[in-house]
Amino acid sequence: MPMPIALFYWWYVLKPKELLAIFEKLLKKELSFFSMDLLLKTLFLPWKRDEINTDNMSLQDKGRILLMNLVSRLVGAVVRSGTIAVGITALIATMLGAFVLMTVFLALPILSVVLIISAFSGR
Repeated sequence: MPMPIALFYWWYVLKPKELLAIFEKLLKKELSFFSMDLLLKTLFLPWKRDEINTDNMSLQDKGRILLMNLVSRLVGAVVRSGTIAVGITALIATMLGAFVLMTVFLALPILSVVLIISAFSGR
């Protein structure tokens, strides 16, 4: 294969496949890091499994304990929702960055030719 054709084959076929594989691994790492599936499954569980059993308690104590358990569940939901939001934001930022990087990478050879031509044409 002639050198210019080999260069464009490498630039537009081989390297984009490699970059896409790297971006895919990065997205999988982020999903694993934030463990969104686990966070969604346990969204309304008590925070740090902090729940008190109300067996053999008076009605007044049961009401107070149930309210504390409810607050623990709300704290868990707020913290997990915040973590999910940060994870989704990180995923979107990674996908946007990958798109920009891939677009710039693919446009660089064309852009360099256009800039060289415009430099010699005096524009």
